[in-house]
Amino acid sequence: MFSFVVFAFDLVGTGSTTNCPNRQAIEQSLNKVHIPARIHLTGYQDHRGNVTLYSNEGTLLAALVVECVAKISYGQYLRENIFKSLNIYFRTVAVRLSDFQNTEELVKHYAYAVNESFIQQWNHEIPQFNGNLSTSLHFPLFSFSGYPAGLLRMSAISLSMFLRMFINNGYPLFSSQSIAEMKQVVGGGLIRLYELAWHWRTLSNTRLYLSHGGSLPGMIHLMLTNEMNNTGVIVLTNTDTTAPIDLTREIYETVESIHLTLFQCFEIRFIVFKEDQIKTDT
Repeated sequence: MFSFVVFAFDLVGTGSTTNCPNRQAIEQSLNKVHIPARIHLTGYQDHRGNVTLYSNEGTLLAALVVECVAKISYGQYLRENIFKSLNIYFRTVAVRLSDFQNTEELVKHYAYAVNESFIQQWNHEIPQFNGNLSTSLHFPLFSFSGYPAGLLRMSAISLSMFLRMFINNGYPLFSSQSIAEMKQVVGGGLIRLYELAWHWRTLSNTRLYLSHGGSLPGMIHLMLTNEMNNTGVIVLTNTDTTAPIDLTREIYETVESIHLTLFQCFEIRFIVFKEDQIKTDT
């Protein structure tokens, strides 16, 4: 019932693949954590300037500025200036369900209900839900007013086109100077390593990765690039990580494990390619 969509890519196409995981190995690791979960969030207070958190309101304000300057809707701006430039067919990426030709092609969303309180919360947040307590719950397709801070539906391939552009220093969409500005860390080292809607995170292998992720009831995504900026991995899944149970941690550990395995695979391919290139040049 729950499934992961995994998409990985690098900037080279040759080299050894002996360390790459096969489909069966990935599926076996996913079978252990099919059931989704929820994260418990608590408030935090500190002196001003010492703490930073991602702000959906900041993203909304930026979109409003775009609309005021461009004199068109934000959705139209994306279609004309982002999706078209990246050769992403606009009918395969949208927020409004009416913009999709066939909503049956969209992935269904599921969650695990711990108790009746979760049902009440989801019924309040998503009126279309109207569900009852059961082991696994199906969420109908929904939207919310917080766009463009989230819920831009697209395939892993479409999202990878954007991440390829990001890794390629903005080509063909932005200048390298714009990408450098987006990657500039704010806070002077006093707060978490945040950039413009991205942040650096340390995984279990103690290495830093540039990341952007998000979650809603019945869906999560995480995309990472390595420090060398030559490999990116995207994981999209219709599982849920919004309940304070042990399976939340297990799901995140599984997602991280998939990322690390695929990074190991493609980074080795990149090294082999570079070595072969050096031998050819000499």
